[in-house]
Amino acid sequence: MSQENISQKNQFELAKHANAVKRFENLEKLKLIDRLETIQKIKKSNDRLEMKKFMFQLQQRMFDTPDQSKANFREYAQRSVEKLKRDSKLSRSPDSRQTTAAEKQIEIKEIEVKPFKV
Repeated sequence: MSQENISQKNQFELAKHANAVKRFENLEKLKLIDRLETIQKIKKSNDRLEMKKFMFQLQQRMFDTPDQSKANFREYAQRSVEKLKRDSKLSRSPDSRQTTAAEKQIEIKEIEVKPFKV
C-alpha cells in the first residue's frame, strides 16, 4: 500500500513539474512574441529613437544571467539588431548618407616630403 502511495506522489510531482515547465515555455513564447511585435512596429514606424531604445533594451537583456532560452534569444536578438541596422541604413534620407561616409574608417598613409631645390 505504501508503494502505491509513493508512486502516486511521484506521478503528482512529475505532473507538477511538467506543468511548471509548460508554463515557463509558454511565458518565454509570449515574451518572444511581444519582442517580435515590437520589432515589427519599429520597422514600420522607421523611428530611429525607437530603434536605439529597443537595441539598448536588447543589450541590457543580453548582459543578464545566461541560460538556454536567453542564449537562443541572444542569437535572434543579434540578428534582429543587425537587420534593423541594415534596414535603417538603406532607408536613410540623402542628407544623412554623408554620415555613413564619415563613419567609415579612413586609412592614413605616411608620405615622405622632400624640400624643393631653389
